[in-house]
Amino acid sequence: MEKNEKKLIDSELRYRRLFETAQDSILILNGDTGKIIDANPFVNALLGYGPKELIGKNLWDIGELKDVLASKLSYEELQKHDYVRYDHLPLVTKDGRNIAVEVVANAYRVDHTRVIQCNIRDITERNLLAEAQQMAAKMEAVGTLAGGIAHDFNNILTGILGNISLAIRYTKKNGEAYERLEEAEKAIVKAKDLALQLLTFSTGGTPSKQIFSIGRLVRDTASFVLRGSRVRPEFTIPENLWAIEADEGQIHQVISNIVINADQAMPHGTVINIEAKNRVTGGNDLPLIAGNYVEISIRDTGVGIPEEHLKRIFDPFFTTKQKGSGLGLSSAYSIVKNHGGCITVESKPGVGSTFNVYLPATGKQIIEEAPTGITPLIRGTGNILVMDDDDAIREMLQTMLTISGYNVEMSKNGKEAIVKYIEARDMKKPFDAVIMDLTIPGGMGGRETITALLEVDPDAKVIVSSGYSTDPIMQNYKQFGFAARIYKPYTVGELEKTLDGVLKKK
Repeated sequence: MEKNEKKLIDSELRYRRLFETAQDSILILNGDTGKIIDANPFVNALLGYGPKELIGKNLWDIGELKDVLASKLSYEELQKHDYVRYDHLPLVTKDGRNIAVEVVANAYRVDHTRVIQCNIRDITERNLLAEAQQMAAKMEAVGTLAGGIAHDFNNILTGILGNISLAIRYTKKNGEAYERLEEAEKAIVKAKDLALQLLTFSTGGTPSKQIFSIGRLVRDTASFVLRGSRVRPEFTIPENLWAIEADEGQIHQVISNIVINADQAMPHGTVINIEAKNRVTGGNDLPLIAGNYVEISIRDTGVGIPEEHLKRIFDPFFTTKQKGSGLGLSSAYSIVKNHGGCITVESKPGVGSTFNVYLPATGKQIIEEAPTGITPLIRGTGNILVMDDDDAIREMLQTMLTISGYNVEMSKNGKEAIVKYIEARDMKKPFDAVIMDLTIPGGMGGRETITALLEVDPDAKVIVSSGYSTDPIMQNYKQFGFAARIYKPYTVGELEKTLDGVLKKK
């Protein structure tokens, strides 16, 4: 008898030890009355209710729990099933926090009394991680598709923009035709910006970083975007704001996209408050590595974002606007992430929205470059080899380079380009420079061709060209042996300037 009692006591002690040290929050309910008869310490840590607020009371009468947890863990439900599980249950704690929990309820008998044991586990962080993984998967899938589309789109734009810039050369200034051509050129530049947004999803895209004043860029970008709008910007930017090392064009795109959204959220006009400040952060409060950051807050007092849309605003192609691609915020998200930063948003319908952009600061000094102007016409001389698989682009380049004073030879792929390069050298009519497309579907592209060409002539001057502006080779072209780069689409003036710069280098 004493042995049985000792076993029972030992068993109860083991159960109590497990009950009080379990990582789950555990509630024990009387199965007949629904009253709480026990609760372990983790219940207080998770839900904010102490033992005195719980024990002896009915779950159906306790704060927010009665609306969600009690309605799910109904007596009738557990009468039908002695085991009930809920994987994603939203709860509001005593102090008003919204959390997600996983609940497992078991009904069993103790000394002829029916009891219900509820194990409650906080899965809020797990859900956030799953959402982040889903977002990353979406970005990767869309990136693969968008990168290919943008490349083809830029090839088409190259033919259009190049020919329009040529037509401008042949047209008298101040005439109606000249003005129409200029407007067409501006429209193509806008289309180029759309292609750039698509390319920000390209997997492996590397920002072309330089050190600059983010404060200056924020002022210039917001002021330009809001020119002619009913909305005006108000800036709070300290003089001692840290510099950043980033891709200036991409960060311009981030600020532009967010400000455009803020402007559109306030159709009757008012003020957008834009604040920048130095911030030492990282760790628990934000998904950032601890360190120095520049925080840019863009705050509007517009229509706000409904709660059901907040989790989707950074999704590719998600938009609630009648006009819009749904790429603005998703491209901003991708750009900032690729720079080692993050974006957060706070919004209430009818109150407005605040977007916070965090970018890593740098301790390096800003090196101001002297301004350079583009000469309208830069004529040259020499033999140029062009490698591009697109017939329309080859024809356009033939015309561009010929009117600029060069002798031109064409090739469709790397193998043909190398053969022509060797033949010209052997005939004592070597090429002074090569313009090489980076991507040749089904053939030797720029990466393979430059390696082979430099073996033939280590001093070859090669310009790489591509619609994949975010490709690592375009960002770090010198490391791969290229003398210069030019992004598609481009004008005849941009081509002349790039070629002239390469030929003048000794």
